[in-house]
Amino acid sequence: MKRACWAWIVVAACRTAQPEGNPQDGEAIVSDVGRSKEQLSCNHCHATRVEVTAGLISPAPPWPGTLRRPHFKGDPSLTDPLEASARCAERYQDRPLTAREQVALRTFLEREGPALPGQPAVYDVRPYTVAEIRAVVDQPGDGGRGKELWERACTRCHSDGPGYGKDVISSSARGEIAARIMQGPGPGQKGMPAFVRSQLSVDDIADLLQHLEEGF
Repeated sequence: MKRACWAWIVVAACRTAQPEGNPQDGEAIVSDVGRSKEQLSCNHCHATRVEVTAGLISPAPPWPGTLRRPHFKGDPSLTDPLEASARCAERYQDRPLTAREQVALRTFLEREGPALPGQPAVYDVRPYTVAEIRAVVDQPGDGGRGKELWERACTRCHSDGPGYGKDVISSSARGEIAARIMQGPGPGQKGMPAFVRSQLSVDDIADLLQHLEEGF
């Protein structure tokens, strides 16, 4: 009887104890490891400290400073970064994060450290309006600057990643491209998430559209 009781206690403790994840797993979780070219990884939308320092622009807020942000996704009630990550995984990767993966992800975020100079404490993630999308379609842009933005903000997905190539995108209507950049996929759909306002401004998007219209 005593042995049975002790066995039950051990099993219960194992079920309720905080899981231990391998700290090295964090980088694998957010990267392309184990994914096909068509699948989105966390790093398709968020940038590492090294990448931000090199000038890369990610659609979503970069990793540095994540653990110190007051809330996520524009929702003041969403204050847990791991809960926000879990929602992203279910939305864009069709799978939940396991408890072990969440521990490893937190370790990764701790290693990414505080925000870099110039990063906002809170990112402006308000959705772009239909009126703003219509306006940017008619707004003249700087194609040369748009080319630089393409290299910094788009090539990770649209050169070697899951996104369409530049030739396909350039053949699309200007309004269609703007809507994809500013609104992302429709409800229940997969695909490229929208760029948040803090990452690409209306002027930035006008420059990108001008570059794509001018060709390569």
